[in-house]
Amino acid sequence: MNKLIASIRENARDQVHVELSKFSPEVGKVFNMVAARLHYDDGSGQYRPGKNGLNVQVKLLPELVTALQQAEAEARAAGLLPDEVGEARAAETTILGAG
Repeated sequence: MNKLIASIRENARDQVHVELSKFSPEVGKVFNMVAARLHYDDGSGQYRPGKNGLNVQVKLLPELVTALQQAEAEARAAGLLPDEVGEARAAETTILGAG
């Protein structure tokens, strides 16, 4: 079972894919996993998994979500993220050096 949950565009060539899957390291053992892996455009429009990513057991997902929420709060407090989603979209479409 591989279920794609989300694709998040990182840049023009790369996406982060969040997936649920099963991992069986040996006969009789199966682990439910969640992965956030960087995928790259191979030039033909197909996205292939790269080497970079995170793969953890689903049972750790609540702790991971909490840690990511804390990282988001710290990034906002440091001014690394805008306070509003609308501000983020406006920043992405700003053309520098025009006019």
